[in-house]
Amino acid sequence: MAVEGAPFSAEGEGENGVLQIALQFLTRNMPERDRNVVPESSLLHTAVAALRARKATPWARGVPLPVFLNWVLPYRHLDEPFDDWRTAFYEALSPLVANATSTSEAAQIVNRRVWGLFHDPPIFFKPDQTPEIMSPGQVAAAGFASCTGLSIFLASACRAVGVPARIAGTPCWASRGQGGGSSSSSSSGGGGSSSGGGSSSGGGSISGGGGVFGSSGGGAARERFNNHNWVEVWDGGAWSFTGAAEYEPRGLNRTWFFPRPAKDAVPGSQRHAIFAAAFAPTPGSHFPLAWAPDDSTVPGLDVTEAYLTATVPRGLT
Repeated sequence: MAVEGAPFSAEGEGENGVLQIALQFLTRNMPERDRNVVPESSLLHTAVAALRARKATPWARGVPLPVFLNWVLPYRHLDEPFDDWRTAFYEALSPLVANATSTSEAAQIVNRRVWGLFHDPPIFFKPDQTPEIMSPGQVAAAGFASCTGLSIFLASACRAVGVPARIAGTPCWASRGQGGGSSSSSSSGGGGSSSGGGSSSGGGSISGGGGVFGSSGGGAARERFNNHNWVEVWDGGAWSFTGAAEYEPRGLNRTWFFPRPAKDAVPGSQRHAIFAAAFAPTPGSHFPLAWAPDDSTVPGLDVTEAYLTATVPRGLT
């Protein structure tokens, strides 16, 4: 499924220049909420760790630099608390994806295995946990999250091993034939069920960053939303999508929300469109946060048309 990315011009990728490019990208585009929170040492660690993953496999090395900068390198997805998650994810997952032949295959492996690596029993879906449980550390500590926390966890794990990944979602599902009206579907916030994505392997605990990744989880969210968030991964030439903790052995682009209600989304609607989050600014557009409707600071692209025109895999209706 083709989804347009935010343009970014970068020249001269090479051993001596790409680290500087990465640091400049992070510094230039980091959100204001991070300016006095995320230290320069964390930015350096983020860049070095991301480049280590980029060099580790042929498919990671093949990711175009603009895609790498916007959707592998960044430490943040939405407005979740800052966690230093790269080292823990990389050490746990890099051996599992070492023999993968593509970013898509690696993402499938991560979605099948990661849920049991940092919590026993495996991390599972629980509705109405946003915004209290969002960051990877909060999710690992709690052992559960709603769709947003699970999606951030999966997208972070993918980025840690060099797979471009970003959060996609809609503030509110549209009803079929709605055409931009005010009604909405009956899908509850967080969407379909989640199985936890595989069995526990007795993997290590999540720590690091001075214990930031090992932070404790919060309480239940204050209200139910009719939103849903999921993960898009770069498959080598375009963006594909998957549900977090909803591993589908037949491949990507096979989820409970596609073709419907995704194909009922309304392009250009702040309420009923489908958006994909970015790190670099996206002038004229942002990623709407259902739990913080007045916050327009998270860059995002309206990618609804990509879902409306996407081919429905055989066997889905």
